Amino acid sequence: MLFDDFFFLVNQVASTETDSDILAELAEQLFDRPALLSLLAVSPHLPDSLLEAFSKHPEPAVRLMLTCNTAVSSGLKPAILKVLLADTNPDIRYSLAENYNLPREALAMLLDDENPYVCNRARKTLQRLEVQFVHSVSSVDFGGKNDKRSEGVA
Repeated sequence: MLFDDFFFLVNQVASTETDSDILAELAEQLFDRPALLSLLAVSPHLPDSLLEAFSKHPEPAVRLMLTCNTAVSSGLKPAILKVLLADTNPDIRYSLAENYNLPREALAMLLDDENPYVCNRARKTLQRLEVQFVHSVSSVDFGGKNDKRSEGVA
């Protein structure tokens, strides 16, 4: 029961805007508990010092969850993203390769990954992003003189 309560508490802290000093203290207490620390890794409110520490954590589960952190995957933290793109664990790189929020330049880097599954996943993600982009551009009504869609509409 105590573990469940602690699990809930860490999850709550990770999902709310929490003071960076509190996050740092909690991370220090949880460093040897990767199951709980990985919950904290997804918090978009982590200070850069914790993001850096998590990106080099010995437990892959912590680094894997860091790939889901929106501050990292959106490219707002390029130094952390660079560390994860070069991670020795292919699961970390695969997680990045399937992330549609990752900058396209980062996905393109994974096209040359040594692991064929990572390469293939990055290629598919880029292809799907391209299809979405083309579809969204083709559905825009530019309202020009040659726009046949607006003619004869009552």
